[in-house]
Amino acid sequence: MQPKFIEPELRRFTRDLYHKLHSDDQELLDIVSWANMRIGEIHPWTDGNGRAARALVNILLIQHKIFPMPVFDTMKLGEYKDAVELSALENPERLKEFFLAELVNFKQRLRSRAAEKTSYSGPVASAGFFDPARMFQKSSGKSNEKQDVHRKGI
Repeated sequence: MQPKFIEPELRRFTRDLYHKLHSDDQELLDIVSWANMRIGEIHPWTDGNGRAARALVNILLIQHKIFPMPVFDTMKLGEYKDAVELSALENPERLKEFFLAELVNFKQRLRSRAAEKTSYSGPVASAGFFDPARMFQKSSGKSNEKQDVHRKGI
C-alpha cells in the first residue's frame, strides 16, 4: 500500500474494528481473523506487521477472557503463516480454522497439565477462561449471565 493511504486505512480499520466488536452479529473468531488479515493488508510498518497483528489478536482474546493464542511460538509460526497466505489467496476460513484448532489443542494441553498438577490449575482454569467456545459468542460484550454462571460452575 502506498504510504499516503496508510493513515486513512488505519483509521478505517480502527473504526471498523470498533463497530465489529460492538455488533451483535459478529463472532469473535471472525473478528480476530479479519483483524489479523487486515493489518497484513494495510502493512503500515516496514517491519513487525505480523507481530503487531498477532499481538492485536491476543489483546482481543484477552479482552474476551480467552487465553492468548499459543500459536505464536516459533514451532507453529510456519503453519500460521501458511494459514494467513491461504486465507488471503483462496480460503478465507483457513485462518479461523487454524486459530480454533490451536485454541482447542492448547486447552487440552492445559487440562492435561492441570491433571498432572504441574501448572495451570486453579481458579483461572476452572472459571472458563480457556474456553474456545467463547470464540463463537457475539462480540458486543454483552454477557449472557446464565451461560457465565454455568461456565464458572457457580
